[in-house]
Amino acid sequence: MITDDLIKRATAFHGHLGPFLIIGLRIGLLAREKLKPKEIHSIKAIVKTKLRTPYSCIIDGIQVSSLCTLGKNNISVLESDILEAIFETETDKIKIRVKEEIINKIISLKLKRDSPEMIKFSEDIKNLKDLELFEIEIKEIV
Repeated sequence: MITDDLIKRATAFHGHLGPFLIIGLRIGLLAREKLKPKEIHSIKAIVKTKLRTPYSCIIDGIQVSSLCTLGKNNISVLESDILEAIFETETDKIKIRVKEEIINKIISLKLKRDSPEMIKFSEDIKNLKDLELFEIEIKEIV
């Protein structure tokens, strides 16, 4: 669950609040909930995204919420036209892909940074159900 404190920390880390930051927070939290890593070094991530804003903002959200950071070297970022993150522990793997219609909706709104509309839409993204926002695949590693 995304708390107000987590949003404050993510906003301070990233520089502003926006829907892609919230999506990143949700991705990291979902990965931790499903994979239940034993400690901060037992999870790693590959994030696929366009390497330009606003898409790349998901990276900061993922770092704040997932235990995966560039400093720990347990996250890598790949240029891609899809927005997804793949997390892995010793026993499990999860792929979380942002639904294309969500991405298209965000981009079509042409939200201005720090505008009331951006804040409101970020709140809307926060409140969507996981399956409204993502396509999710979980696999056990044999």
